[in-house]
Order: sequence, then structure tokens, then C-alpha cells
Amino acid sequence: MSNPDLITTWATIFIAAMGVIIAVTVAVAARKHNRLSFRPLVYCGIDSNMRGTSITVANAGTGPAKIKKFSLNWGEAEPEFDSPQQLSNFFFRELSLPNGEVYYKIIRTGFVLAVGDEIVIIGLSTKKDEATEQEYTAWLSALASFKVHVEYESIYGERFTCDKGST
Repeated sequence: MSNPDLITTWATIFIAAMGVIIAVTVAVAARKHNRLSFRPLVYCGIDSNMRGTSITVANAGTGPAKIKKFSLNWGEAEPEFDSPQQLSNFFFRELSLPNGEVYYKIIRTGFVLAVGDEIVIIGLSTKKDEATEQEYTAWLSALASFKVHVEYESIYGERFTCDKGST
């Protein structure tokens, strides 16, 4: 093998190796960019006012959020709510809730919260004319022990949490 052939062979190998290195580097950078571009940002909100309370979960990120765990905590306890009636009974018993209506949506493991979606998990509406101002004030202050906990992951499997209390 002559000297020019040897140089050509080594140059070919070097160029091929550099092509592989560049391709791997670009793939790693693209994956990192995609992880940042499709990251969910779940927000848990509790809003209380004189007309009632709503607890919402929203995805303000740039990617879908797959719910891994969702829990509603009352103080240190984590009561199980399998139906709106159980939740209604709990609130009327624990909070002495004035007459009103309860809306409840159950979020199960595996639920996917799309970008821009906002879901009202619990909606409590009360009738102002059937309770005194003092009863409403006591009811709203009792909600200070109520907390929401959401564990979720991105489409790339990254895990995040969202914790929110009414205080």
C-alpha cells in the first residue's frame, strides 16, 4: 500500500468517525431540547369566596401531564372520595356547610391533562341568603386545612409534584 492510499484510508476513517460523533451530539441536543419544549407545569388552585369554593388543576406547561397520583387531604387525614355524595357528606359534616351544591370530578392514575386544560376537581356553591355572614366566615376559615397533592410526569418520564393548600 502506497503512502497516498494510506493517507486516503485514514482520512476516510477520520471523516466517518467525525460524522458519527456529530450525529450523536445533535441527537443528544435535540432530545434535551424536546424535554424542555414539552414540559408540563401543573397548577393546583383553591379559590374561596362568599359564593363558594373551587379547587382546580390546570396544565400551564408546554407538554401533556400524565397523572401518577392525586390526593385531597384534610389536615393530616386523606379521606377517600369515590362519589360526589361521599364528598358532599364530608363537607356538610366537617364544615357545617350551609345549603348548597357539590360538584366533584375523580382523577384516576393515568389521566392525561392536556396543555391548557383546567379541570374543576371540586366545586362547592352555597346560597348566600340561607346563611349568615358569620357562618360563611367560619366555613371559609375551616377550609385552611384542605390540601391538594398531584404527582405527574412528562411524556419523557420526568416526575414532578404540585402541592397546594388554601393558605
